[in-house]
Amino acid sequence: MSVAYELKRKRAALVERLQQIATEQTEIQGLMRALDRVIPSYEPDYQASGLTGPEYGGRSRKLKPPSSEVKAAMNGVNKRQAVLEVLRQAGEPISVTDCAAKFAAKLGIPTSQPISQTSHTACRRSLPN
Repeated sequence: MSVAYELKRKRAALVERLQQIATEQTEIQGLMRALDRVIPSYEPDYQASGLTGPEYGGRSRKLKPPSSEVKAAMNGVNKRQAVLEVLRQAGEPISVTDCAAKFAAKLGIPTSQPISQTSHTACRRSLPN
Protein backbone atom coordinates (compact mmCIF):
# COMPACT_ATOMS: atom_id res chain seq x y z
CA MET A 1 0.00 0.00 0.00
CA SER A 2 1.18 3.43 -0.83
CA VAL A 3 1.67 6.25 1.63
CA ALA A 4 -0.88 8.40 -0.21
CA TYR A 5 -3.52 5.66 0.12
CA GLU A 6 -2.92 5.37 3.89
CA LEU A 7 -3.11 9.15 4.32
CA LYS A 8 -6.40 9.31 2.36
CA ARG A 9 -7.83 6.50 4.46
CA LYS A 10 -6.78 8.25 7.65
CA ARG A 11 -8.33 11.51 6.39
CA ALA A 12 -11.61 9.76 5.51
CA ALA A 13 -11.74 8.31 9.05
CA LEU A 14 -11.20 11.80 10.49
CA VAL A 15 -13.99 13.24 8.31
CA GLU A 16 -16.35 10.49 9.52
CA ARG A 17 -15.40 11.17 13.15
CA LEU A 18 -15.93 14.91 12.64
CA GLN A 19 -19.43 14.23 11.29
CA GLN A 20 -20.19 12.06 14.34
CA ILE A 21 -19.01 14.84 16.65
CA ALA A 22 -21.17 17.42 14.81
CA THR A 23 -24.22 15.15 15.15
CA GLU A 24 -23.51 14.60 18.83
CA GLN A 25 -23.05 18.37 19.34
CA THR A 26 -26.44 19.07 17.73
CA GLU A 27 -28.12 16.45 19.95
CA ILE A 28 -26.50 17.85 23.11
CA GLN A 29 -27.50 21.42 22.20
CA GLY A 30 -31.08 20.26 21.69
CA LEU A 31 -31.08 18.64 25.13
CA MET A 32 -29.61 21.80 26.66
CA ARG A 33 -32.32 23.95 25.03
CA ALA A 34 -34.98 21.58 26.35
CA LEU A 35 -33.56 21.83 29.86
CA ASP A 36 -33.32 25.61 29.53
CA ARG A 37 -37.06 25.66 28.79
CA VAL A 38 -37.99 23.43 31.74
CA ILE A 39 -35.70 24.79 34.49
CA PRO A 40 -37.49 28.20 34.69
CA SER A 41 -40.68 26.32 35.66
CA TYR A 42 -38.93 25.36 38.87
CA GLU A 43 -36.61 28.36 39.22
CA PRO A 44 -38.07 31.51 37.58
CA ASP A 45 -34.84 33.53 37.94
CA TYR A 46 -32.79 30.94 36.00
CA GLN A 47 -30.76 32.35 33.11
CA ALA A 48 -29.61 29.93 30.41
CA SER A 49 -25.92 29.81 29.54
CA GLY A 50 -24.74 31.50 26.37
CA LEU A 51 -24.15 28.13 24.73
CA THR A 52 -27.77 27.78 23.65
CA GLY A 53 -28.19 31.24 22.13
CA PRO A 54 -29.20 32.04 18.54
CA GLU A 55 -25.73 31.20 17.20
CA TYR A 56 -26.34 27.65 18.39
CA GLY A 57 -29.86 27.37 17.06
CA GLY A 58 -31.64 28.63 20.17
CA ARG A 59 -34.58 31.00 19.89
CA SER A 60 -35.24 34.01 22.03
CA ARG A 61 -38.53 33.73 23.87
CA LYS A 62 -40.81 36.24 25.50
CA LEU A 63 -41.75 35.65 29.10
CA LYS A 64 -44.97 33.72 29.63
CA PRO A 65 -47.48 34.87 32.19
CA PRO A 66 -46.96 32.91 35.40
CA SER A 67 -48.94 29.72 35.52
CA SER A 68 -50.85 30.96 38.57
CA GLU A 69 -52.15 33.94 36.54
CA VAL A 70 -53.37 31.64 33.79
CA LYS A 71 -55.00 29.28 36.28
CA ALA A 72 -56.64 32.23 38.04
CA ALA A 73 -57.99 33.51 34.70
CA MET A 74 -59.36 30.05 33.92
CA ASN A 75 -60.94 29.61 37.35
CA GLY A 76 -64.68 29.05 37.00
CA VAL A 77 -64.56 28.91 33.19
CA ASN A 78 -66.29 26.02 31.45
CA LYS A 79 -63.31 25.14 29.25
CA ARG A 80 -65.21 22.77 26.99
CA GLN A 81 -67.92 25.33 26.28
CA ALA A 82 -65.39 28.13 25.72
CA VAL A 83 -63.38 26.02 23.27
CA LEU A 84 -66.50 24.96 21.39
CA GLU A 85 -67.49 28.63 21.09
CA VAL A 86 -64.04 29.45 19.70
CA LEU A 87 -64.36 26.63 17.16
CA ARG A 88 -67.88 27.73 16.15
CA GLN A 89 -66.73 31.31 15.69
CA ALA A 90 -63.81 30.14 13.55
CA GLY A 91 -66.26 28.45 11.21
CA GLU A 92 -63.55 26.12 9.89
CA PRO A 93 -60.97 23.74 11.35
CA ILE A 94 -58.18 25.57 13.18
CA SER A 95 -54.96 24.37 14.77
CA VAL A 96 -54.73 23.72 18.49
CA THR A 97 -52.31 26.66 18.75
CA ASP A 98 -54.78 29.02 17.05
CA CYS A 99 -57.54 27.68 19.29
CA ALA A 100 -55.36 28.27 22.36
CA ALA A 101 -54.60 31.84 21.22
CA LYS A 102 -58.29 32.62 20.78
CA PHE A 103 -59.09 30.88 24.05
CA ALA A 104 -56.45 33.00 25.82
CA ALA A 105 -57.84 36.18 24.26
CA LYS A 106 -61.31 35.16 25.47
CA LEU A 107 -59.89 34.86 29.01
CA GLY A 108 -58.17 38.26 28.74
CA ILE A 109 -54.63 36.91 28.62
CA PRO A 110 -52.55 39.20 26.36
CA THR A 111 -52.04 37.50 22.99
CA SER A 112 -48.59 39.07 22.55
CA GLN A 113 -47.50 36.59 25.21
CA PRO A 114 -46.69 33.01 24.14
CA ILE A 115 -49.58 30.65 24.70
CA SER A 116 -49.22 28.74 27.93
CA GLN A 117 -49.33 24.99 28.13
CA THR A 118 -52.42 25.31 30.34
CA SER A 119 -54.62 26.94 27.69
CA HIS A 120 -53.13 24.72 24.98
CA THR A 121 -54.00 21.65 27.07
CA ALA A 122 -57.52 22.96 27.73
CA CYS A 123 -58.13 23.19 23.99
CA ARG A 124 -56.81 19.70 23.39
CA ARG A 125 -58.88 18.16 26.17
CA SER A 126 -62.02 19.86 24.93
CA LEU A 127 -61.69 18.49 21.42
CA PRO A 128 -63.23 15.10 20.64
CA ASN A 129 -60.71 12.31 20.03
